[in-house]
Amino acid sequence: MYEERIAIIQAIRNSIPNFEHYKDFTKRCLPFLQAVLPGYTVYLNVEESPLGYNRYELKVWGKGAAYGEIQKEDAVTYQNPVSLYWSSMQDSQPVKWQDGLRGALDRMDPTDSQERELQERELIPELEVLNKQVAILIRRARSLVRELPIPKSATLRNKDTYWKDASSKLRKEFPILFDTDIK
Repeated sequence: MYEERIAIIQAIRNSIPNFEHYKDFTKRCLPFLQAVLPGYTVYLNVEESPLGYNRYELKVWGKGAAYGEIQKEDAVTYQNPVSLYWSSMQDSQPVKWQDGLRGALDRMDPTDSQERELQERELIPELEVLNKQVAILIRRARSLVRELPIPKSATLRNKDTYWKDASSKLRKEFPILFDTDIK
């Protein structure tokens, strides 16, 4: 999914010189965007705010992702391949639509995330070993607690089920060992 998003964003960036001379970002910019994004649906909307500024919306979908389809890539969920939003005002200062569009493209560009994930791949073998070691240590800590006898003073809570886990005090003191999902 990153590749498609990056390609769409780059195509939009490359097309900006063809229509950046327009005073306003309107539907007349649409043919330039459609020309660099064949097979995609390009949606453009400009809303005039009652406060005197414009809100811009540019969405691109098709090919790899239908509009409204939720696609999951690791922990990221994308509604559309690209949805860009910007305003003609930023920090109470007017912003040219060209600068706003470039800023929206920069915010939506996942190139840095893709690069980071590639860097992280090199760590996977070592992290797998560390993950197994940590899981062993967590299980050992929990086993130590389970091996403790039921307190002799326990009357109402004298069942094994109550005493098989660490106390809240121990959980607070050693959260990595006792407050994780590892079984």
